[in-house]
Amino acid sequence: MQPLEQTDAPAPETATPYDRVPYKSFPFRQSHPERLATIAKLYGIESPSIASCRVLEIGCASGGNLLPMADRFRNSEFVGIDLSNAQISAGQKIAKEANLSNARLVHCDVRSIPSDLKDFDYIIAHGVFSWIPNDAQTALLETCGQLLTPLGIGYISYNTFPGWRMRGMIRDIMSYHTRKPGKPEDQVRKARALLNFLAESVPVDGNPYGMLLNTELEQLQDKEDYYLIHEHLEEVNEPIYFSEFAERIEKAGLQYLGEADFSVMAIENFSPSVASMLNNLSENIVEKEQYMDFVRNRMFRQTLVCRDSVSIDRGLSPARLRELHICSNTKPAEPIRSLSDNSPATFESGASVTKTTDPIVKAALAHLGTIWPNYISFGRLVAIARSLIAEQASIVDTTGSSSEADRLGKSLLRCYATGHVELSIEPAQYSPTPPEQPRATDLARTMAGQIGFVTNLRHETVNLSDIEKRLLLKLDGTITVEHLVTEVCELMDQGLLIAHQNGEPVTDADICRAIADEVVRDSLSKFSKMALLIES
Repeated sequence: MQPLEQTDAPAPETATPYDRVPYKSFPFRQSHPERLATIAKLYGIESPSIASCRVLEIGCASGGNLLPMADRFRNSEFVGIDLSNAQISAGQKIAKEANLSNARLVHCDVRSIPSDLKDFDYIIAHGVFSWIPNDAQTALLETCGQLLTPLGIGYISYNTFPGWRMRGMIRDIMSYHTRKPGKPEDQVRKARALLNFLAESVPVDGNPYGMLLNTELEQLQDKEDYYLIHEHLEEVNEPIYFSEFAERIEKAGLQYLGEADFSVMAIENFSPSVASMLNNLSENIVEKEQYMDFVRNRMFRQTLVCRDSVSIDRGLSPARLRELHICSNTKPAEPIRSLSDNSPATFESGASVTKTTDPIVKAALAHLGTIWPNYISFGRLVAIARSLIAEQASIVDTTGSSSEADRLGKSLLRCYATGHVELSIEPAQYSPTPPEQPRATDLARTMAGQIGFVTNLRHETVNLSDIEKRLLLKLDGTITVEHLVTEVCELMDQGLLIAHQNGEPVTDADICRAIADEVVRDSLSKFSKMALLIES
């Protein structure tokens, strides 16, 4: 593929708030085309392969979300646009140093996108829609309607009612207190001070208003200033009811596909009585989603859209899992008595708990926990689960259907709806153990040297210690583990690194090398578990 030229559209005359206070740019797993294509597949849509597709991100900032995608899929094209010239320039620098010739970052307004940008298989707009004026919102939706390919998928996140009504009240209070012009750091200080004052002054016990203030204060305490400025103090932050959003996308030739977080769509996650009432109240999917928002007091959505001409099959079929891959960090809550009988077993994955007596499900979940964070195809998982039950080798037709495969498929769909397992149509391949010549991606090594945090192959943010950053920078696939140990020892000799043991500095060369060997191997093992090493 020919390198994409880095050209800018005509720039706005005045700097934006995001030029003055940049919004830190991170990866968002929910917006990844891998997630979008997987959910589309579950609903019977054969969206374009992410291995060779075109992706547009509206409001890409400095590319924290887009560039890792481009790094992984070198045969796909990625374009990001943003109104902040400062952030676009920062992203272009990173893209150049990471040799991302398939990524193009453009400085422009969504209301005046260059005419050469067209035909995108996936369009992403995370954290944009609610924070731009109404005409820009319309332009964003029209862009999706006009530029999406026939089976393309769009992702749009936005603040929504009714949940944002209470949070909006807090925003109004802070906006009033900071209404006079001032430096961003002064505005943030004033807003925090007022929120602290109110939280301390308003009683909490038996007082919903006081409880709200304290909840909001707790939520904002750990947030950095840039978040408070752009989330709560921006001139525009207009939430919308989901039903109103559905009407607006319909005018743009789009329709509602689902949510990036599959679990929030599952009506089975409500109690039987609530689920029954929701079904009785709703005549269509839009009404059902709106009533679910009322029940949850929802304040944020990550909605997937597609062209209104696309046929959506919402009858989830276990058969669609045959083309997907599964992973899970599930663990048995207690030792499993037997995989081959109907004795009960409980599995935990984060906050999700799954109980089962089905041998095929027990065996599958047990195996998934041992290979985390790696994915496995559904067919292979069925075969391995069967052999675990039989406690002997077996041959399984991974393309055929069976009652066991159907039962496992139904259970895995339910697990997906509760967040117990992850599904992917085209997962990244990570190295399960550190190879002799470990390799991290070009972008991860660039980020380690420039930014401090890195994005792993699961499209997640990973924070590293100083020594881990140094090591990751070296992992280009040409250096051996022994060579890494030697380089660490050389840095010790130069005084750039100091080894300590029991609180005392170490000077003995043999002990220093033993410590260096342990640190290097422990770090590489950590990199493997955190999906930072490319599979050989």
